Formats: sequence, structure tokens, C-alpha cells
Amino acid sequence: RDEDAALFAAVGAEVVARRSQFKPQELANVAWAFATVQRGDLPVFDAVGEEAVLRAHEFDSQGLSNVLWAFAKAGLVSPAVFDVIGERVVTEAKDFSPQCLANTVWAYATVRHPAPEVFEAVGQQVLIRAHELNPQNLSNIVWAFATAKHVSPDVFDAVGKQVVERATELSPQGLANVVWAFATADHEAPAVYRAVGEQSVRRAGEFTPQQLANIARQRVGLMDHKAVEARRTTDAMDWLSRKVDQNQDRDAVNKTSP
Repeated sequence: RDEDAALFAAVGAEVVARRSQFKPQELANVAWAFATVQRGDLPVFDAVGEEAVLRAHEFDSQGLSNVLWAFAKAGLVSPAVFDVIGERVVTEAKDFSPQCLANTVWAYATVRHPAPEVFEAVGQQVLIRAHELNPQNLSNIVWAFATAKHVSPDVFDAVGKQVVERATELSPQGLANVVWAFATADHEAPAVYRAVGEQSVRRAGEFTPQQLANIARQRVGLMDHKAVEARRTTDAMDWLSRKVDQNQDRDAVNKTSP
């Protein structure tokens, strides 16, 4: 609406002009609000980003994760912002709430900003506090790890255990994200696939066609992968068997030779 556009334009102008007067939480809230209504006003985000870099030490964990989430949601990449905030995450991940942990890795994965140390720090907290993560946190975290191609079997095992125990609590999108993440990470988890499959059958009417198609596709991909691995194993065993037979035949010839 015109009045909403006018409001955000006015707020944005003041943020740009008086950025240093805004408290850290206020800057984070502005960024969150603009991203939520899909207003990616570059001058506003530039102003927030500059202040976040200069005053990162003044932001609390909620403010830091909100800034990251807002930039990612708006589709804006700011290496300086993600690098500086990342340093805080690495040293203070234990102070981040489960929601902040999930939002943080989601943001890094969404903008494709390399941050292995951040994922390691968050991963350690997941191992300790997996039971505190809500269903959306669980799916977002494995989605982020898989998207960032950050290998962490322990994190997938910890999340997988929670998914199996709480599959009924996950939304259709959450279940679809979990299957995609585990398949993309090539992480073996039969119990997870079984739990998601059971929910897909029981609640099929709640899923969108795309979600059902994605779950089916990932399942087929897993089956194909297992078939390929089984074929490779069979071929290897056949080769080994032939080698053994050849050695035995050679030994037999050697023993009968004069």
C-alpha cells in the first residue's frame, strides 16, 4: 500500500541519515522489518551493515542473527558484515538461542558465504542442545549444512535422532527439507527416511505437489545410489574372487611342475 511504502521510505531515510544514533537492537529491528516486507533498500542495508561492522561488539546474539537473517532474506551479500559477525559467532555460539543458531547458519548458506568456523561452532552447540531445537530449527540446520556442503556426520546424526522422535511435529516443508538435506549430504539414515516416509503417507493431503515430488525424487535418488554401490561391491567381490582363483591355479601349477 502507498501508506506502507511512505512509512518505510521515511524510516529508511532517517536510518541512512542518523545511523550512528540508532542502538544496535534498533538497527537489527529495522533490517529485520525491511527484509520481512521484502524491501531490499540498498542504502538502508548499507547503513545497517556499516554500523554492524563498526559496533558488532555492542550487538547481542539476537541482534547479530537478525542482521544476518535480514541480509540473507533480502538477497544481499556483504562479506564484511558476515565476516565480522562470524567472529562473534565462533567465540560466543554457546550464548545463541536455538533459533539464533538455526537462523545464523541458514543465512550463511543462503548467501553462499564460506564460513567453516561458524558451522563448526554452531555444530558443536547442536550436538549439545539438539533436544532444544524446535522442528523448524532442525530442518533449517541440516538444510544449511547440506547447502554449504559442510560435512558433519555427527550433526546429521544428532538432528536425525530428533527427527525420528519428533517426525509428527515437523511441517510438510520441514520433512521435505530434511530428506533433501540428508540425501544431498549423502548421509546414511534409514530411520530418518522411514520416519519421513511414514509421515508422507499419513499426511499426504497436507503436502504440496512439489513437496511430494521432491520427497519421491530424493527417495529414488537414494535407491539408485544404493544400487550403484551394491553393484560396485559385487564387481569388487567378483574381481577378488577371480584373483583368488588365479592364484590358486598358479599355485597348483607350481606344485605340479618338475
